[in-house]
Amino acid sequence: MNISQISEEIVKLGKELTDKGLVNGTGGNLSVRMENVVISTPSGWSLGELKSASLSITNLEGITLYGPKPTKELPMHLAIYHARPDINAVVHTHSIYAVTYSCTATVDSLIPIYIPSIAAKVGNVKLIPFVLPGSKDLGELVGKEIRQYNGLLLENHGVISAGKTLSKAGIGAYEIEDNLKIEFLSNHTARRIPNQLVKEIIETYGG
Repeated sequence: MNISQISEEIVKLGKELTDKGLVNGTGGNLSVRMENVVISTPSGWSLGELKSASLSITNLEGITLYGPKPTKELPMHLAIYHARPDINAVVHTHSIYAVTYSCTATVDSLIPIYIPSIAAKVGNVKLIPFVLPGSKDLGELVGKEIRQYNGLLLENHGVISAGKTLSKAGIGAYEIEDNLKIEFLSNHTARRIPNQLVKEIIETYGG
């Protein structure tokens, strides 16, 4: 897959996430690593209005090679790529149920797992402490935590989903939001899948 094809995938997913309400306004950002370059969404753009030519291309140190200024969250994306050589795509959303949960739940805990698909496609997801968005400190924290997880929830901020492909990272973002939607639609009474069974699902299906 070349840069043009990857760019088209980013544009498509950006519109899809916007249409389905996982991002609003200029919130959220996406990136894909291709060898030693990173194609990311630009700063200040709605994900629903992206064009292939509007994307930013940087190296793995964050130096812009082509296009507009990249998302301010690029340090977080780059930290993930440096920490996880197996990861080639990152999706960051501000989906409402996940963000609401991040504002109310205990920091440094794992989110409850209600449906098998999130365990199979993402694995456990950890809620990590609030750090200033776009900062080097946030990148360092995410880079540290992502070594053990494919999904993270940022306190009072949003969702991080990392995957081998953009499609898998996008699916992870949907899974996290849908799982936490159950938390609120059930008025916090939904039955959780027991931890041992979550572990078995992850071990069997990949997490």
